[in-house]
Amino acid sequence: MQEISNYVLSMDDVERVMQAQRNLTQLMQEHPELEDRISMDADAATLDQMEARLNEVPEVREAVEEAGVDTREYVVIFMTLMQAGMADAVIEMGTSRDSVIAEMEVHPDNLDFIRENKEEITRMQEQVAGNG
Repeated sequence: MQEISNYVLSMDDVERVMQAQRNLTQLMQEHPELEDRISMDADAATLDQMEARLNEVPEVREAVEEAGVDTREYVVIFMTLMQAGMADAVIEMGTSRDSVIAEMEVHPDNLDFIRENKEEITRMQEQVAGNG
């Protein structure tokens, strides 16, 4: 997971991942049988396994790539965004920033990014979920 800890998020990254998620959501609606190939769950525990899972089905890989990101980038950015979001939530609950950075191995720039862009990221996530 060192790759996630070293990755620094940008708004361009988030926009491409959100577009990929919209593409995947549409694909899932059109082909519900692909849902287990699209979800990021415990069956794929490593970045390599998550990437391989997305690459197994050409339609899934294409849905990601249509957003301007390859499947490896998608997985890394998605997981980095999740990690930073969870770390921010832990900080909001009262844990010190330094403890969170050390224990969760989150890049400090990503905590700043989440904090500075929280409203926009939340809005994009709601759009992907169909609530915005």
